[in-house]
Parts: sequence; C-alpha cells; structure tokens
Amino acid sequence: MEDPITRAQELLEKGNAEEAIKLLEGINSPEAYYIRYLAKRVLKIKNAEDELIEGIRKFPYNHYLHYELAKCYEEQGKLNNALVEIDKSLELLPISTDYKELKAKILYELENFEDALILVNDILRLKPADYEARLIKIMCYYNQGLRMDSLAEINRALNYFSKDPFLHYLKGKIYLESNFYKLALSEFKIALSFEKKPEYFYYASLASFLINQYNEALFYVNEGIKLSGNLEYKALKARILWAMGKREEARQLALEITRLSKELTSEVSDIVNMNE
Repeated sequence: MEDPITRAQELLEKGNAEEAIKLLEGINSPEAYYIRYLAKRVLKIKNAEDELIEGIRKFPYNHYLHYELAKCYEEQGKLNNALVEIDKSLELLPISTDYKELKAKILYELENFEDALILVNDILRLKPADYEARLIKIMCYYNQGLRMDSLAEINRALNYFSKDPFLHYLKGKIYLESNFYKLALSEFKIALSFEKKPEYFYYASLASFLINQYNEALFYVNEGIKLSGNLEYKALKARILWAMGKREEARQLALEITRLSKELTSEVSDIVNMNE
C-alpha cells in the first residue's frame, strides 16, 4: 500500500489539494502538517499557517516547520514573528545556509543591515554564486548610502550573473545617482536588451534626458508609458517635450498630470506656468 504522505504529495502536485487534505486527516507527523499547510494555501484557506503552528506544538524540535512558519510570517509582513521562528530553526540546524539566508532577508527588511551583512558574508563564503545572498548584500550597502561598496558587489555578482537585467538596472541607478549619466544609460540599455520593463525604459529616458539626448529620451519614455500608466513617466515626457521646444504639447500634458495627481503637481507646475 502506498505511503499516505507520498500519495498526498502526488495529489498536491497534480492540483488535488482537497483530496490531499482528506487523505491526511488524523495523521499527525511533521510531513502531514506541512503538506496540509501547503494544500490549504493552494485552496486559499484562511490561517493555513495554523497547521504549522499545531505541528510545532507537537514537534517543537522540527527545524523545518519553524523555517516554513518563518517564511509564512515574512510573506505576511510579520517580521518580528518571522525572526523568532527562523532563530529557532537555526538553533536546531545552525549550518543551514537556507535558514541563514532567510534570516538575512528578514533582518534586511527590518533595516538591520549590519547583522544581515554578517550572515550573507557567511553564506557567500560557502556559496559564492548565491544570487539572493548577493542581492541582499548589494541592497544592504545601497540602503546605507554606500554606493561604491554596492557597485563593487554588483560587479562581483555580474561575474556569476552577467545577463541578469536587474543587476544592470541597479548598476545604472548607482551611476545615475553619482552623476555618471552616460555610464548609467549604457547599463539601462543592457538591462533592456534582456527584459523590457517599464522602469528600465523610464530610467533610460531620464539618463538620456540628462545628457541632452532628447529624441532618445522621448523614445524610451514613450515605450515606458505603453507598458505602464505611471504618471511620473508622463511628467518626464512633459519635461522632455519642453526641452525639445514642443511647448504647447508639454503644457497640455502637464495640465493633464495636475488634474490627475496632486502629488506630481509640483513637478510640472513650472511647465504649466512658464511663458514662451
């Protein structure tokens, strides 16, 4: 007879979450609690994590149940609860790089950048090609205002992930914020060669605008607007049109923005009020 845990896993993989739950009724093992939790998440049953909590109550030394509960709490934004659970996982299995990585992510989200960096450095010594750890390290430096340290980490990450558009995008943003506009534009173009995302178009447009390449800036911002209704993109377009001498078109677009967004009014009010 097939093991019910194995059968329940098969049912869940085939999309039969309800059948998996029924099969595991009355079975109290760490695996059963975990699979029921996954099945209830698939079915969008409220408080699915109660399965993990009950499993931990009966099996307090199961490090994986603590880990899964920590992940659940992190997804829900309950970061302090998540930190408690991942610490319990690490007490039971301190060598796990997966557990360390989740803790680093939680600490990063709590803006405890220094402790997050200690953990990711530990991970990267063992797994230098760990993308998530590299990204956490980059963002820890970036959010502390350490742009050059962040840039150095991006370059290290690109040794492993040379075709990752997000890394090129981040590199472009650091160049942009450091007033290296041509270098920034080059990175945004690389990012766009791998993935057409609206924010990549927006920043390519902004970098082009800042080096007075208005036709290119207009092209990029128009592409971004096609993908996103973000009014900030239209505010940039108004600025580009004004610089190109298309004053009335720029003014009409600025007026549209002021009607739709109080927050962006200050960004385009000068265009609305400018004289020829």
